[in-house]
Amino acid sequence: MKKIKILLFIFLLSMSFARYNETKAIPAFYLDKDISLPLFIKNNISKGFYPITIKAYIKGDIDVPQNFMPYVLIEEKDDTSRIQLVSVSQNNLNIPSYLWDYDPLEKIKAIKISDLDLSEWQKKYNKNDVYISDGDPLTIMCTEEDRSKLFIYAPTENMRIQIYSGIPLFSKYYEYPSKKERMKNKKLPLKGYHLTSGALPSRKEAHVHKNFAVRNGLDSIVIDFKNYLTPIQRNYSNFDVFMNESNDYLLSQLTGLQKTIEILKLSDTKVSLRIVVATDYFIQKTKQNLMLWDKSKLQPWNDYYGQQWVDLFSPDVVNYYKKITELAIAAGADDIQIDYIRFPSDGDISNIVAKHNKSGQKRYKAVDNFLKEIVKITDKKNVSFSADIFGIVLWNNPLTTTTIGQHMITFMRYADAICPMLYPSHFNPGFDGIKSPGSEPYLFMDKGCKRYLEFYANNDQYYVKIIPWIQAFKYLSPNYNEKYIQDQIRACKDNKMDGILAWNAGNNYETFFKALKSGILE
Repeated sequence: MKKIKILLFIFLLSMSFARYNETKAIPAFYLDKDISLPLFIKNNISKGFYPITIKAYIKGDIDVPQNFMPYVLIEEKDDTSRIQLVSVSQNNLNIPSYLWDYDPLEKIKAIKISDLDLSEWQKKYNKNDVYISDGDPLTIMCTEEDRSKLFIYAPTENMRIQIYSGIPLFSKYYEYPSKKERMKNKKLPLKGYHLTSGALPSRKEAHVHKNFAVRNGLDSIVIDFKNYLTPIQRNYSNFDVFMNESNDYLLSQLTGLQKTIEILKLSDTKVSLRIVVATDYFIQKTKQNLMLWDKSKLQPWNDYYGQQWVDLFSPDVVNYYKKITELAIAAGADDIQIDYIRFPSDGDISNIVAKHNKSGQKRYKAVDNFLKEIVKITDKKNVSFSADIFGIVLWNNPLTTTTIGQHMITFMRYADAICPMLYPSHFNPGFDGIKSPGSEPYLFMDKGCKRYLEFYANNDQYYVKIIPWIQAFKYLSPNYNEKYIQDQIRACKDNKMDGILAWNAGNNYETFFKALKSGILE
């Protein structure tokens, strides 16, 4: 009996020191058509390796037996656009999708089986160098040090984090809620409309808009935040001085906005503070080196409208917007709405140089990094995070996504809600087979919503709300009236969108208000 107890203790001790670490890289092998699939799998399992599919890898559903090393098994029939064949030395770069540094748009690094001696590769990488499973698909085991590498939410529900301590039976466990679970406690705007600061010059107007929202089944109002900062920034001629100013002091200059927000919230109206990113007159005036550059004119680049655009690759630009986001949250925002987080599409874009892109990264990487830094702030404060995107992004055209740096899956990973700007009049005649998009509000909005649903069906690992912006203005829409508004809303409802937001740059919502009297939002 004593011998059994000793053996049991040794077993438990050995288990407690087992170096499982589920934050390490996962190898991937591309299977040639001449290789026997059953034999390959059997050979790997016998050596402690276990196959997972591309889909399982991307979704973070890494369900393998204890003491096994998973590997992504790529068959010839799989989508090769997701795969980059590499040398043996590059085959441990595929980190799990539940890590901060995972990039859903990067290709899986894989070795073609015919290009290596598999047994030699297996000898080269011992189990401490790559991902080792603990056998529990709902528990991610790692060191305390590596816990900071875990992404902000779990890839699926009912997950937890286990930090092994090296002492038998003394591991620490932490909840690891999914994105959907984290969103339950946030006040995400679903039905609302946009206002500039000029629409709310006094408390009286704030009460008017609050009452209108309540009467018409709206739950939110979107307000331009940077407009309130402009008068304050006029006191700063130096970018660095503004950045070093305390947020408490800057917040003390925003009492008017804070009062407005308090009034709007009296009837539980959610307030979303919108932050336009791509253009910023304060940066343009005080630190031109942070703007995109014109390589032929050796000066900041200008679009057709004479606007200059910030360089999203610049750490200073990212830090600037982190400060702005912190201020917006402190002012009382329920939601931070990031808009124009992209690169230009109009003007002589061939002359654009992003001087802060030191390593020649693709443009979407700047957007990815920006969103990553903002979501750290919003999630910590339990504030929802929504992002406006160019409506055309829903059509997933590679040229568009490459040029402007916006890709649906990037936004889906970070944002609680995506708000595509699907204004029918903003699309050219003949777009997607529609002769005059501006005259076809239901048809165009229906097509845009269906494009999203089609994309989400193939990328449902990222739970996100979809809240299209609808057109509440007459531009290039000869048949604009209450029915025009209702048709857009009906298309969104028919496609089970999560809500709508209405836009009128002049704050003229008379037609929108009339349209809602029909009860279309109910």
